[in-house]
Amino acid sequence: MSDRQIAAPRINVERLTQYSGTDLDDLCEATESAIVEGGGFGWLKPPPRQVLENYWKGVLLVPERRLVVGRLDGVIAGSAQLSRAPRNNEAQAFAGTLTSAFVAPWARGHGLARADLTRDHRDLAGVDAVADPAGGFLVGR
Repeated sequence: MSDRQIAAPRINVERLTQYSGTDLDDLCEATESAIVEGGGFGWLKPPPRQVLENYWKGVLLVPERRLVVGRLDGVIAGSAQLSRAPRNNEAQAFAGTLTSAFVAPWARGHGLARADLTRDHRDLAGVDAVADPAGGFLVGR
């Protein structure tokens, strides 16, 4: 037996505003593995890679949408999208919706989803947002 201790994985949750390095490839691979395991937010089988790349590129183009990614040891291992009501919807300007949240199967069990939900999203979405202990996501101005 060795006296070495295995270091805990580094977890980081951040808003992604542009892709760099292997970000897009990492995100597509995490998405594909989540879809195969049944957690792919609507897809039953992974679409062609170009479809996934186009999807993720498009997410960054929507002004009312924020892409939050979770990294495990620097590799994107999951994501969630925080959407605000369109600007013309003044009655729901306070509201936001958390959608398309997933963690790749190989990254589960490290607290990545919890870190994503409990992170202070004020600077991410321009709204005050906190995780609801019941599992929801409360958003307000």
